[in-house]
Amino acid sequence: FYLNIDGSVRLEVDFALAVGIVRDKVGNWIFGFNRFLGTCLVIEVELWGILDGLDILIDRGYDNVLVQTDSLEVATASICHIPREENQEADRLVKLTHLDSQGLQVFEVSPFGETGLL
Repeated sequence: FYLNIDGSVRLEVDFALAVGIVRDKVGNWIFGFNRFLGTCLVIEVELWGILDGLDILIDRGYDNVLVQTDSLEVATASICHIPREENQEADRLVKLTHLDSQGLQVFEVSPFGETGLL
């Protein structure tokens, strides 16, 4: 399974948001999630996304997970870095969630419709 993480920080309005998407080995959407964090540094937001994603995966009995992020700072902590172009759906989820700031949310289906494989 693949856990794609992204985040957004707006320091001027004390807004930080972590999101993630989990896909199977062929790229099918399994679930997505987000968490509004308030005030955080960018690296903290990305790490919260990893923590939440792994926590949900463990709770659901998933194993063999590859964590992917477009944050090189986080990736140097032995996490697989992917190009920004490959993390676009997680980036779209961040932008979508700016409109509705809540705690942790899990999306059983993609809010973008049938986007299919990456």
